[in-house]
Amino acid sequence: MAGAGLHLEVKVDDAELRAKLAQLIRKCRHPAPALEEIGEVLWKSTRQRFETESGPDGAKWAPNSAVTLARKLGVIMGKKSNVTKSGGLSARGRRAVGVQKVLTQSGILADTIARQLIDGGHGVEVGTNRVYGAVQQFGNPANRFYNTPGGAPAPIPPRPFLGISDEDRTRIIEILEDYLRP
Repeated sequence: MAGAGLHLEVKVDDAELRAKLAQLIRKCRHPAPALEEIGEVLWKSTRQRFETESGPDGAKWAPNSAVTLARKLGVIMGKKSNVTKSGGLSARGRRAVGVQKVLTQSGILADTIARQLIDGGHGVEVGTNRVYGAVQQFGNPANRFYNTPGGAPAPIPPRPFLGISDEDRTRIIEILEDYLRP
């Protein structure tokens, strides 16, 4: 998204979808209505991924690591009894883990998902202006921000939330076909 000083671009390499988009642009001088509808579809499905904890391909996101859970439980709940002195989870912490969803600690990342027309109404983008969104999308194996109790980097696995699912693709083609009808 614009304004963050960081631009992340995900390109779709799908010949049929690209052909339909090219046809739309040739046929319509103003494709913004179709693109707004496509943006809405992608915005909704991206937001839904935070509920299902899965990527555009349907694969479940990696669960939170013990380090992340211990940090969340200690910080959010303010209960030292959730973590052991060595940084692991106590029995109480393990019971509380069941309520900890991936990427939903505060809900800010999901709440920043936005869509906007670009290129004078000839393109649409869906994304976030949060820099850490890229870390969640692609992962960070050499995490410099959090360490395991032993001092090693606590890697962050990729948890893709941006992209086009098979269902999104089908819906986009339907939208484009509707707009391309004579």
